[in-house]
Amino acid sequence: FYKRIPVAHIEAGLRSHDINSPFPEELNRKIAGDIATWHFAPTIQARDNLIAEGKDAGAIFVTGNTVIDTLLHFSGAIDADKLMSAKLATHFPFLDPAKKMILVTGHRRENFDGGIHRICAALKRLAVREDVQIVYPVHPNPNVCSVVNE
Repeated sequence: FYKRIPVAHIEAGLRSHDINSPFPEELNRKIAGDIATWHFAPTIQARDNLIAEGKDAGAIFVTGNTVIDTLLHFSGAIDADKLMSAKLATHFPFLDPAKKMILVTGHRRENFDGGIHRICAALKRLAVREDVQIVYPVHPNPNVCSVVNE
């Protein structure tokens, strides 16, 4: 930006509409949006947020969710690569491909005030189902791992 190089904002338009929550992420998102030349929004709602803020609709591209897109890409790659499938089965023998997998991320600061407890309570209710398995790569932040490991 300072060198007049165009800026592309990935996951543009995500808004809580509360400058203090999450802090400082919400402010950083707005600043990134103000200096960006191109806005790559994950959803229609994110695009609409940018348009409501006066961003040029022609510079906004709805691209999808980076995490979901990555999961879909690698899921397909794993299915197509028998060697990779075998390695994963060796490293993670507890995973059952016949079951539905719930992949959880819940490390955001805005979840610290009770959110992590509610997420874990919901996961406990789901864990009794025999047709699902839960994979939760737990963030090392003590505010997260202490609650999840309870």
